[in-house]
Amino acid sequence: MSTDIVWIDMDNSGSDPETDLILNFACFITDKDGNIKSVGPYFAINHPEEKFYKSGSFQMSVARELGVLDRCRNSSVKPEQAEDLMLNYLKNNVPRKACPIAGPFIHIDRVFIKKHMPSVDDYLNHDFVHLIVRYYPTPLPRMLTVHRCRGLAPVPY
Repeated sequence: MSTDIVWIDMDNSGSDPETDLILNFACFITDKDGNIKSVGPYFAINHPEEKFYKSGSFQMSVARELGVLDRCRNSSVKPEQAEDLMLNYLKNNVPRKACPIAGPFIHIDRVFIKKHMPSVDDYLNHDFVHLIVRYYPTPLPRMLTVHRCRGLAPVPY
C-alpha cells in the first residue's frame, strides 16, 4: 500500500444505524507505515436529551459509565454540524476516494457514517484496512491503537 490511511473511531448508542446515534467521533490520518500525519476532529455530538433514553443497548450503558453521555450533553457540536466538521477535515487532508479507511470497528462505523454522514461516506474510499493483532513473545512492529473516543490518543505499541 502506498497511500495514506484515514483512521476513524466512533461510539454509537447501539448497533442499528436506522435507530441509533453516533455519540463520539474521532479521526486522524497516517502514512502507510502508521506515522501520524494529521490529527483531526475529536468531538462528542450534542443530541436532544430524549434521544439518549430511547436506547437501552449495551453500548449506551457503557457510554453512561464512561462519561460519554456527559460529554455529549456538554458538547457544542450539533448533529448537523458533525458531518460538516468531518467533511472539511477530510477535504483539507486527503484527496476524494483516494485513501483506505481503518479503525477498530470500521466495518460497523462505516454503516453509521453512510446513514448519518452521507457526504462523508461519499468522500471516503470504500477500501478498508483490516487490523490484525498478533501476540509474540518478542517486540511487535510499530502498531497503533485508535480508541480516540475512549479519550486515548493513538499510542505506538
